[in-house]
Amino acid sequence: MLKPKVTVLVITILLHCLALNGWAKEISVGVSTGYPPYYYEQDGTLQGICIDIVNTVAETLGYEVTYRQFPWKRLLAEARKGSVDAIMPLFRTTEREAYLLFDGLNLAYETNHLFAHKNQDIEFSGDLSTLRSYSIGVVSDYSYGKDFDSLTDLNKVVTQSDKHLLDMFAFHRFQVGIGSKYVILYFAQQAGIDKDIQFLSPAITRDKLYLAFTRKSEQEDLAATFAQALQDFLNSKPYQAIMEKYGLQD
Repeated sequence: MLKPKVTVLVITILLHCLALNGWAKEISVGVSTGYPPYYYEQDGTLQGICIDIVNTVAETLGYEVTYRQFPWKRLLAEARKGSVDAIMPLFRTTEREAYLLFDGLNLAYETNHLFAHKNQDIEFSGDLSTLRSYSIGVVSDYSYGKDFDSLTDLNKVVTQSDKHLLDMFAFHRFQVGIGSKYVILYFAQQAGIDKDIQFLSPAITRDKLYLAFTRKSEQEDLAATFAQALQDFLNSKPYQAIMEKYGLQD
């Protein structure tokens, strides 16, 4: 009979060998509670642009992706702790670079617009300083681009999610909201208020959305490998097919 210490050693060696042979290659990816069309749950299954892209690239590398859902603020906290391998989708900021790896991991572009009720007479030329006279609905810990984020003197009404943002909008709790046009329209349609929304031009931002790996041990090589495969995929016809499937053109 093997002694306990020998048994543990044998099991450890076997598990290591299985991992090297691709039998136990898994990536845990954290997402929030819904950001359609980039990711959302339907019939108990996560779907969306980012889900399709990451699953496809992971499969080419021999990885299986396990998704874990958290509220947005907790998702960022879990990334700081390194309790997941990666999170998505999000903008790249200096603050987030302290605990996340972004290089080469862009998934798609996202455009953020201001929006208001159709009966409101609001003019916007692109000058963010003109927004100081309005109350503006935002989602807690979201980034809306460096220029908007840096305006600390704006009257921002903070909400907890995109759905909460639209609920507050329906009750006129702020004058102007900000968000991804596709995401806002999705939740507005669910709430039956999509006919009451006008989007203001020009857009506030058009920035890359990323998959970002956490800066825990031995993640740099995995992030670099995934980034190379992802960049190859972004230039392929299957990538364009995913974008068209969800009604977006990158």
